[in-house]
Amino acid sequence: MRTFLSTAMSATMALVLIVLAVALVGCTDEPAPLAPDLAKSHLPFPATPEILMGNFYEAYGTQDLAGYASLLHPDFQFELARGFTPQSWGRDQELAIAARMFSREDYVKPDRVIAGIARIEFVCFEGVGPWVVAPENGGAVTLVRTYNVHVRFHRTDESVIDVQGTSIFHVHADEFEDAGGETRLGYRIVRWVDRTG
Repeated sequence: MRTFLSTAMSATMALVLIVLAVALVGCTDEPAPLAPDLAKSHLPFPATPEILMGNFYEAYGTQDLAGYASLLHPDFQFELARGFTPQSWGRDQELAIAARMFSREDYVKPDRVIAGIARIEFVCFEGVGPWVVAPENGGAVTLVRTYNVHVRFHRTDESVIDVQGTSIFHVHADEFEDAGGETRLGYRIVRWVDRTG
């Protein structure tokens, strides 16, 4: 039969373990979303779709979360279009995923530890054909281009995840401030359809 003292100690130990788990994983799975702040970005102003995609290559490849956030339109949508059940999410969730992935740290879950991404290597990132105007966007200028993509995710446990295929990027032109405070027409990614596997 358990005594009051042993019950209290068990409850205290459970509370300590819960607090420790929260400290390791964080209070929430999703950090506060990053607002695009191109005025503070070290990346070149995305005056053309080519500059924007060069910035994407740089920010994603160097795991630069602030730089990556600056490339995504406020209405950004990510679509994972492989398999039979496509999944999609918005900008805030994409940045939460990127924050975890770009942290270079292992992700501690209650039942296991997932090795972090130590380095991202683009083996191939090449546009296929020209940018074309998307017909469905009701007056706003949205350009679309397919890219051949081959990426190696080098993990902290020295394993490698190799993904390749195509990704379709939709970019949107709008006005925002450059590093000098001048409002200019530039491009941001409004949709990314990932068909790699």
